[in-house]
Amino acid sequence: MKYVNVFLILFLVITETYSQSMLTLEECLEYAFINNLDVDILENETIKNKLYLKQHNSSYLPSLFATFNHSYNSGRVLNYETYTWENKEIHQGSVSVTSELVVFEGFSRLYNRKILNLQLDLSKLNLEKNKLLIGLEIIRRYYGIQLIDTNIAIFDNVLTNTRKEISKLQERLNAGVVSRSFMFEMKAQEKKEKVSMLQLEKQLAHEYRNFANILNWNDTLCLKVSKFFYNRIDSLEILTTTVDFGPSNISSSFLLITERDLNLKLIEYMIKKQSSNYLPRISLNSNLSSRYLVNAVNHVNSGKEYPLSAQVRHNQNSQIGLTITIPFFDRMQNRSTIKIFEIDRDITRLAYCAEIQSLEKDIDSIRDNLLNMINIIFETRDMVRAYEESFNLAFEKYKAGQ
Repeated sequence: MKYVNVFLILFLVITETYSQSMLTLEECLEYAFINNLDVDILENETIKNKLYLKQHNSSYLPSLFATFNHSYNSGRVLNYETYTWENKEIHQGSVSVTSELVVFEGFSRLYNRKILNLQLDLSKLNLEKNKLLIGLEIIRRYYGIQLIDTNIAIFDNVLTNTRKEISKLQERLNAGVVSRSFMFEMKAQEKKEKVSMLQLEKQLAHEYRNFANILNWNDTLCLKVSKFFYNRIDSLEILTTTVDFGPSNISSSFLLITERDLNLKLIEYMIKKQSSNYLPRISLNSNLSSRYLVNAVNHVNSGKEYPLSAQVRHNQNSQIGLTITIPFFDRMQNRSTIKIFEIDRDITRLAYCAEIQSLEKDIDSIRDNLLNMINIIFETRDMVRAYEESFNLAFEKYKAGQ
């Protein structure tokens, strides 16, 4: 956000607020960052990637599951004492506790952690990039509106003076001391200034609509920004220059190059993770279980009733195992996936080089634009002076006709 801060410092030097009911630039930026839908989506994406990373970190811990099962069976079963089939109803169940600890998984979890960290960095970068571009666009349109407001104020002042001169000229024309041609010139000048005022007012309404869309402002009619008070023509020229020129393109290019670089690292880790699938997987497993039967008889203890708690205690079964899984043939699935990642890596590298070349062209273009902007400043100054001289010349003609 350093570009935004630099522009804020530059613009606030030549700007002041005249009404508390109108939005300042800081208020516009704050409102946009809170209410802009794209910013909200990217913030949620960042939170989601943080949760993915937290979920992965917990995968290093052993898993522990408890299972309870109870079933009811009815039908004919074989009586092993009489070797006859009998109708019986059996209630039975089981309880178990299972645990698993993955000891080695071919470095896939190590690379997956790096992938998740890079995805989190990418989401943060996209969020900052979006805020930066929105902020630069808000700054450009904010001062564009102020520039139009300033031009309207200038033309309104000129139009008021023209009307005063027309009123004075009408009195002298009625007295027959001046020629009617001077009145025609002044009225033509008045119409020209009115047309310019109408064009500026339409342009201002259009800029407010676009500004409201960026801010996600609900009511365009209630959106007003602080006005710019100009004291010198130099300040107006500075304002015109900063509105017409901004580092949005070059800032976007720098951020895009950083994003391409992170994507290259991301694909490299994805290739390494996929390659680790050729390695064996080692895990430790443990299980503790027991079974019970409703209305069971303890034949060991003189045929007495066999309580459920005693059955669970006596029928325990424990198991500890080591599992090694070695991949021999996966129908070329892993190899094909690695090839796809390698192609994506080459495409991203080419896009990275193309973006660097584009950035170099943008820098050259910005240098040329700066030189053109300097020429525009001097041309604008000469145009304003020519307008003043033209007005003074017409006024001198008017005086000479007295």
